Amino acid sequence: MKTGCVILAGGKSSRMGTAKFSLELGGITFLERLFEELGSIAEVVVSVGNMNGHPDISLPMVEDLYPDHGAKGGIYSALIAGGFDVLLTAPCDVPLFSGRLARRLFGALREGADAAVMATDDGRIHPLCGAYKKSCADVFREDLERKELRMTSVLKKLNTVYVNAETDSWRLQNINTPKEYEALVRQYFSE
Repeated sequence: MKTGCVILAGGKSSRMGTAKFSLELGGITFLERLFEELGSIAEVVVSVGNMNGHPDISLPMVEDLYPDHGAKGGIYSALIAGGFDVLLTAPCDVPLFSGRLARRLFGALREGADAAVMATDDGRIHPLCGAYKKSCADVFREDLERKELRMTSVLKKLNTVYVNAETDSWRLQNINTPKEYEALVRQYFSE
């Protein structure tokens, strides 16, 4: 079984005002940080809207087959283009996502599920921090063709397992604005 990881970096970063994958924590970019965490687990590709628009990314990239269809389009494109049987997904704006959480997601799929996604004690689900079998691709494609971009739509149609992040819930922080980025740097990386 071929496993892979896709780092979702195709967003417009409009609230941040700059590409989120290039923001730095502790001297390395969000993208590099995620690659370090996930690269030892499986082959890593980066999902982008348009490969020509990212000359600064040196990792293998997968271009969206459905441009402007959000993260769902990026996941679908990586499932198809990467040739993976199982694909772990991690958005570039969740820079503290860990290899430990990734292994838990992969482990949950061994129990017969189609998809495994992270959840936190407060009941929030994080479908972009998940693992999906290649057999899910048709469900993604059907939604994309209908322009249904909400990830919850896919999760309802699949045999989905929710994996509680428990004490690692803090690792699922989503960084969308300069204020959130500044708070993250102060909290975890100030000297």
